[in-house]
Amino acid sequence: MSRGDFIFSKNVLSDRLKVLRDSKNIKQGELAKAIGITNKTISMIETGQRAASIEVIDSLANYFNVPVDYLTGSNLFAKFEEIIENRQQITDSLLKDSSKAGFNTSSLLPTTSILQGVSDIDFVLLLSVLLSKIELFDDAERTRIVLHHKY
Repeated sequence: MSRGDFIFSKNVLSDRLKVLRDSKNIKQGELAKAIGITNKTISMIETGQRAASIEVIDSLANYFNVPVDYLTGSNLFAKFEEIIENRQQITDSLLKDSSKAGFNTSSLLPTTSILQGVSDIDFVLLLSVLLSKIELFDDAERTRIVLHHKY
């Protein structure tokens, strides 16, 4: 990997950092001081002019209490916006298809009301945990989720 190559998109980090900072009403200077970097560094990261080091990304994740994968758009978080946009459909499919597959959904999955009450980030984390047991099918009408289990 040469200088300037990134294992994730700087734009994803830039966008998500700005959204998090704005949602918490935190100024760039406050954030910079809290994680031990300069205001200019935060500004350059937010505008995509500078890449963030692993240490800075980790500090940002800890500060905002979000997974590093969310900040970098890695793994399941690469489809974060799409998942959140279809959150209700995914929840309904999880409950419906797991029931069809013979799972006792009350012991396997949280109830719909509990799923609706978790944050978007926690919802995606829950999905990532379930992925080892889930197969996604995308058909013309809807995305269908089937849970697999061993007998």
